[in-house]
Amino acid sequence: MLFTERRNSLFAECSYSDFMTDGNKTPDRSYVQINGRDVFVQERIPGVGLNVAWQYISKSQKASFKEQARQMLQKLRTITPPSEINYRSYIVSDPDPVHHRGIQEIEKDIIFANNKEYSDLSFMHNDVSRSNCIVDNDKIIGLVDWEMAGFFGWKTAASIHVQIRSPRRESYTLIDLPEEFLNDILFWNDLYDVE
Repeated sequence: MLFTERRNSLFAECSYSDFMTDGNKTPDRSYVQINGRDVFVQERIPGVGLNVAWQYISKSQKASFKEQARQMLQKLRTITPPSEINYRSYIVSDPDPVHHRGIQEIEKDIIFANNKEYSDLSFMHNDVSRSNCIVDNDKIIGLVDWEMAGFFGWKTAASIHVQIRSPRRESYTLIDLPEEFLNDILFWNDLYDVE
């Protein structure tokens, strides 16, 4: 149970930091024991996923949501790991994330390749897709699905976002899509391009 309490404490510290002071919300959540296993439980946040709203909003609203997401990422980036963590890690450590989290081998390689001490171990949600941004009244009011979160740093999270979480232009080469439509599909790909 001490491990569960430590994990809850660390998770709460990371997700309820100054990041939450702009009216953004993470769902109330906790770990509970069910049949001897830790289970993560979180509440529903009112609003809709940005992926649902996407088809109904204007270009300027899309740009605004991207900027809001970038600001959240920048705030998350200011959270540093506890002193005992000097390597890339998930909030909940996992010796086999490919099997347990269902990530691809390439994602594991990006995160843990040459996993020595790193200067950038900032906290990252690591899955800021449109479906994980909950929106209401032109604001991102929540960010959900924190199971991929950890101390990976900006460049690592950006690499995962581009290589794994984002659609690729070449995937659409055989479909004769209008350029404007294709650009809309790819719009979220450069989320981390702020430096």
